Amino acid sequence: MVADGEHPGAPDDRQDGFWPSLYKDAPGFIGPGNNFRERFARAQAEAEAIMEAWRCGDWFYCGIVLSVSLDGVILDEHAISQWGVEANYPGSDNVHLTGAADDLLPDAIAIGRRAAQRLCATLSKLEARTC
Repeated sequence: MVADGEHPGAPDDRQDGFWPSLYKDAPGFIGPGNNFRERFARAQAEAEAIMEAWRCGDWFYCGIVLSVSLDGVILDEHAISQWGVEANYPGSDNVHLTGAADDLLPDAIAIGRRAAQRLCATLSKLEARTC
């Protein structure tokens, strides 16, 4: 995960095997079999297109931040987050962004519950002092 404000780097720096390879021990090995040259050429063209789109800013890495509130009261403005998520990736409908948020939701709810319990305990202490 990438901290807020940090740049995650280029896609080919982040992913072993981003660039296709004809060498069996290389991370981007396209596999043995028929038409390996054509498969390699397609994979190379795709990698080049993805890199060009990234360089042009057509897609980027972003962060997903969940806040927690109850009846309009913000319990935690930045309860949990995940950074370095691809957005507007070529050929993507970005539905994975919702999936990433859904994956964070159980932890955000737990954080919110703890914050609400602390708030209730503080309010109870304040009430006890004023009585």
